[in-house]
Amino acid sequence: MGMETKLLLVEDEPGMLEEMHTYLEREGFRVLTACTGQEALRIAGSERPDIVVLDWMLPEKSGIEVCREIRQISNCGIIMVTARSDEADKIVGLEIGADDYLTKPFSLRELASRIRALLRRLRGPEDRSTFLERDNLTISEAKCQVFKGGKEIQLTPTEF
Repeated sequence: MGMETKLLLVEDEPGMLEEMHTYLEREGFRVLTACTGQEALRIAGSERPDIVVLDWMLPEKSGIEVCREIRQISNCGIIMVTARSDEADKIVGLEIGADDYLTKPFSLRELASRIRALLRRLRGPEDRSTFLERDNLTISEAKCQVFKGGKEIQLTPTEF
């Protein structure tokens, strides 16, 4: 789940954006940033991030509007980040398309853990990156299985 995972951080507070960016890059993610709703939509459309960490309160367009518009073009994971802690606000965020909701202040470790958890849900029980493919041969490292032309080849553990 390292550098192949592309994150878009959308936060209008420069210090917080820099802190999240530095930490998540150190955790092995490829990090893109945006400071406004419009910039977030432009980057989301062109870069197709796996996860968007989206502040609710943004200049130009709110995080809610951005979330709604991203949902029209992408099925990426969206984590709303906001100081708004009312249950009604959380429900609105989740109902319009966010996958998770994190209330400020939060720890960067928790954010990274929530990103990883969301990636696991989005990618399903077996991440496609665990497959090796050559011609019509497919090897699933995670399940120790080999397929040729779509049919499983029965192998002993030693043969695998």
